[in-house]
Amino acid sequence: MRLFRRVTFVISLALAGPTVSRAQDSLTLEQALARARERTSSVLSARARIEEARARLGAASLLLSENPEVDAAAGGWNSREDRSEKVDVGIMQNLELGGRRSARIGILRAEIVSSEADAENALREALRDVTASFFRALQTQERLVLATRAESIAAEILEIARRRHEAGDVALLDLNLAQVAVARARADVHAARSTQAVALGQLRRLLGLPPEQPLQLQGELRGSLRHDLADLLARATDRPDIRALQSQLEAANAEFRLGRALAWPEFGLGGRYEREEGNSTVLGAVRFTLPLFDRGQGARAVAGARVRRLELELDAARRAVLTEVRTAFEVYDQQRAAVEELEQNALRVLEENESLSRESYEAGQISLAELLVVRREILETRDDYLSRLVDAAISAADLEASAGVLK
Repeated sequence: MRLFRRVTFVISLALAGPTVSRAQDSLTLEQALARARERTSSVLSARARIEEARARLGAASLLLSENPEVDAAAGGWNSREDRSEKVDVGIMQNLELGGRRSARIGILRAEIVSSEADAENALREALRDVTASFFRALQTQERLVLATRAESIAAEILEIARRRHEAGDVALLDLNLAQVAVARARADVHAARSTQAVALGQLRRLLGLPPEQPLQLQGELRGSLRHDLADLLARATDRPDIRALQSQLEAANAEFRLGRALAWPEFGLGGRYEREEGNSTVLGAVRFTLPLFDRGQGARAVAGARVRRLELELDAARRAVLTEVRTAFEVYDQQRAAVEELEQNALRVLEENESLSRESYEAGQISLAELLVVRREILETRDDYLSRLVDAAISAADLEASAGVLK
């Protein structure tokens, strides 16, 4: 995807254990999307329906849609004076008048275009789901990194508290508080691993991966690409679900033309051969119906009603798509602004605050309770920044999917 080319940070953490797999064994977003294009069941099913529509078009494209009809009769009679035999053979081929064949072909061609658009739309939705799941899995990996780091720092604070307690600088309460902080940090690590397992299970399900397969992700959460709203709105008008509705409307118009063709009589040409008492006769034949009562008015009424309904649905869908894109753009713009706010005014001082607070506690300038409050604020800020990054990344994918550029 274009949106996620530049890297602010890269998460690469093996899930099977502490051993990190080789870089070439990791799963990137591009690889996940490629697998989704090839193996997502909804996409494969939609593509199979295209072949069904093409097969129906092939059948409808035959010059003659009906086989010729042959009838034959033979017999004879005997009398005292004479004996006679008679043979009668006829053939009849029905022909279509009034553009019935072209109308049926138009219906099926529109169905092919609609099936192709449905397959593209299924792919668009599948790619959006895979992208969101991939980023959530990356988030859980980074949260595990943060939790592990917090556990290490909590253990360092516990050692500082133990030394100060042994030196008589602090009471036993500080040591107990530090031990509780370590236990909470270890619990956070377990919780992060649990959340990670859920996120990767969801990603495995979407990609059709076996549950026992180790999965390592490598990806980017921070994108630098800026979107142009006018360009997205222009491209959204060609979204596959809009094209599917347009194709359905074309099919309904073709059905209306077929209804008009039904006002023409059914027509057939043929010939007959008769042989009686040694005499042969060849006759031409014609057959046609008189469309006095059923002139296709029912078919035209149904098709006309469908045309009007689809015109309303298409108009409403176009307005809804534009609203969806505008809303997605505003959401993405605000999510990106939230990320930039934290980057510019919060993240720069976190490392410094963490170092200063630990040194201040070791020097006896602040209490352990104050240190733990600072530590909690630092962890919450980092976790909040990670959440903002993921929200911005997912909102960007939603924006591209809404505009129909995620393919």
